[in-house]
Amino acid sequence: MQTIGVQFIAKRLQIGDTSLALAIWDPCGQERYRSLVKLYYQGASVALICYDITLADSFEQAQYWVDNINNHNTENCMKYLVGTKLDLVEDGEFERAVPAIRVTKYAEEIGAVAMETSSKTGFNIDELFARLSSDYIESDQIPKARDGSTICLDARDNLDDVKKTRKRCTQCSGRRQPNTTVTQL
Repeated sequence: MQTIGVQFIAKRLQIGDTSLALAIWDPCGQERYRSLVKLYYQGASVALICYDITLADSFEQAQYWVDNINNHNTENCMKYLVGTKLDLVEDGEFERAVPAIRVTKYAEEIGAVAMETSSKTGFNIDELFARLSSDYIESDQIPKARDGSTICLDARDNLDDVKKTRKRCTQCSGRRQPNTTVTQL
């Protein structure tokens, strides 16, 4: 099933003593929406670039999106190349069209993490989000208050405004909740 337009998903994760609320934007990759898609990934902390491992041209399109993200984003955007539909190859329904070694080599060239997943079986989905969350926590990208604590944000807040004003979330009524943050993917 293809995304039409843009889909938004909020996902909460607990990584060690840090609680993350991920704001996930899933823009479609269709040609007619390309001019709008960059609005959703500008300023993103993390980019998941997905491709279908059973379609070679899907990987070519993923490379296009990597270039586009690099041209319109900050250097700090962490990239994850995500091969999808692994279940189709493992079940023998389709042959792999994108060799894993090719993806690994490309990921190394662009400083990305490469993973393969199956939405149908759920294989590596939780691991993907745990990995990107851990990588994000270890990076210096989490907004900090003046006293060094992590700022509690509301996933409904406009994330650009939050980054500028460092405002407290409405859920905690301004009470400090260390190690809670929202990040835009």
